[in-house]
Amino acid sequence: MNKRNRMIRWIGVTALLLCPRLFFAQPADSAGVLEAADFLEMVLNNHPAARRAGLLDARSAAYTRMMRGNFDPKLYSDLQQKFFKGDEYFTISESGIKAPLWYGISLKGAYATASGGVLNPENKLPAGGQAVLGAGISLIRGLVFDERRAGVQQARINTRMNEAEKRLLRNDLAMEAITAYWEWSAAYAQLGMLEQAVEAARRRQNGIVQSFLLGDKPAIDTLESFLVLQSREMELNDAALIYQNTAIAVSGYLWDARGNPLKITDMLRPSLPEKQPEDVVKPDTVLARLGDAHPFLELTRQKIRLLETEQRLNREQLKPRLDVEYNLLGDRWQFGDASDGWFGNYKWGVKLEYPLFTRKERGKLELTAVKLLDTQYELQQKYIDVANKFRRYYAAYEITVRQLELARSMASDYEILLAAEQQKFNIGESSIFLINSREQKLIDARVKSIKLNAECMKLLAALQWSAGELAE
Repeated sequence: MNKRNRMIRWIGVTALLLCPRLFFAQPADSAGVLEAADFLEMVLNNHPAARRAGLLDARSAAYTRMMRGNFDPKLYSDLQQKFFKGDEYFTISESGIKAPLWYGISLKGAYATASGGVLNPENKLPAGGQAVLGAGISLIRGLVFDERRAGVQQARINTRMNEAEKRLLRNDLAMEAITAYWEWSAAYAQLGMLEQAVEAARRRQNGIVQSFLLGDKPAIDTLESFLVLQSREMELNDAALIYQNTAIAVSGYLWDARGNPLKITDMLRPSLPEKQPEDVVKPDTVLARLGDAHPFLELTRQKIRLLETEQRLNREQLKPRLDVEYNLLGDRWQFGDASDGWFGNYKWGVKLEYPLFTRKERGKLELTAVKLLDTQYELQQKYIDVANKFRRYYAAYEITVRQLELARSMASDYEILLAAEQQKFNIGESSIFLINSREQKLIDARVKSIKLNAECMKLLAALQWSAGELAE
């Protein structure tokens, strides 16, 4: 269906949902059809649960931005003064910018001033101040991996986890919604079939009464036909209640684009699958891609990636910390001179740090290894659970399809028996009891067919749901 036709159909469906009173006077045959695909699309676009799932994208973007913020340059300013008994001991200031880079490197640019009567000799600076250009690097721990880079990698993994969680939420919502839809469809079909049965019983009742008045039928036949009519009307009332409840359940999944709830009206009906449900799901194909495609398994895989990142970071903590810093010093804004050259004035330092027993670091690493192994076992178990769930639904689907074929065959045979019994009744070789008995068997078979047909459609949806593909 092209985009223009789809838009026209959506406008029509929305009008039927929003304006029920405009259509009450129209015949039921003119009711618009809410197709299952259109219903599911409306649910996945407008339902609050679907919109909440969409917030996971915004959450991922915010978390990624936060982690990348660890590499943002920072302005800083530091001022220290000391006055005692009216004397200025010192005024020391430094302002500048620091910029951490990817591979454990940080750059620094600053300007420092120092003045006062009592200055520590190492704080003495040129009279006009001193420009500083510096760089620092972690040579062992943090050279190839550190907290900043781990945070960015975890943000990427978190984005994939949120995407898998969003698919899971939408998949579950789609399953709940489509189950309610096919129950509504079955209730609508059953209601229509029982309305026809009541009308047939009423016509037969009128005919029997007329035959009794003419002396062709005994009075007991009028009572028999009247009891059948009452029984059918009770069944119709029960079916009407079920239809009303299923319509309310379906309405709970319908929302417009502005977030307003919609309501199923009398002029909107579900689609009725008339044909045999096709085997659109190939079990071997689904099982072959299940491990890579199912969002439930993908979520667990990304948990493993997260733990692997944590393990890598913890392993980095076992290395000694060796930080080297070099600062190029200027006389005010001038670096170097004719005698010392550009790099003649500098300050540098080195810092070495390593715990003697590394118990804390080794404990963290061992704990992460245990969590990682546990999650890997969890992934294996989840794969078996998901695959077995799909196989169970497929086995139930195959049996239900065969049951549906039998129910339809039985309904067809009961129609033949009823027609034959009616002919025998017309020539006086049968009774109203047998006619009603044959018709009740036919009604039961048709009700069974309707329920099995809806069950087939629900199982087809369950197959896609168990494969994680219903909301795709």
